[in-house]
Amino acid sequence: MGKSKLQLVAYAKFESGSLSEKIDSYELQLNPNQIFSTYTRNETYAENLLNALGSPINRKRPAYYRETMTLTFTLDHSGALPDAADGLSKPTDSFGSGLKPTLEKLKKVAVYPQRSTHAPPFVQLIWGEIDLKGMVSELTFRYTWFDNTGNPLRAVVTLGITEVVDPTVESSKYQSPDITRMPVIRDGQHLVGLCQEFYDSPRYYLQVARVNNLPSFRRLEPGSRLVFPPLEK
Repeated sequence: MGKSKLQLVAYAKFESGSLSEKIDSYELQLNPNQIFSTYTRNETYAENLLNALGSPINRKRPAYYRETMTLTFTLDHSGALPDAADGLSKPTDSFGSGLKPTLEKLKKVAVYPQRSTHAPPFVQLIWGEIDLKGMVSELTFRYTWFDNTGNPLRAVVTLGITEVVDPTVESSKYQSPDITRMPVIRDGQHLVGLCQEFYDSPRYYLQVARVNNLPSFRRLEPGSRLVFPPLEK
């Protein structure tokens, strides 16, 4: 069952397609009315590679598409809404106070560098069927209401999160079909199913078995790594 309110969960590490070392979480006061999803092609090049003769190689790394989700939502502490923004305790006592505590918590989850990594956190956006792992690429506050001392009571927030992709695992979901993949085998996976995933056909299992010198294609060792190269189709 999906979350009723959109949540942002911050983590310190992203390794092998998984997030770890949770930092904190933030739940929106009001869910967004719209979320824009954009896919942008990323293609990087390996540097400082030399061939056997010492000549430089300009080798292209895997091409893939990163998803960026952009959403706009409102934080309101004027008392017009029954619920307080996340980060402000005792809502009924806090109404009329400024938004600074909740904005600081949002920035902690979204952009503040971590002492352990000296880098901004990885953020998981969770709402209904949406589950995006990425890093914040945009965070904008537009203040629209203030108290008589100048403290903001209402703000419109624009947040963009760009997907993080680990090209060494099969969770890199929009990679080019013409690259070599080397996934770590999980318990229960089999060669026929992996060929269907990587080549859109199960019939290449014997070719993959030969490439990897497998004595049997029926039994794969969990934790081992197999090579799935581009194949002639």
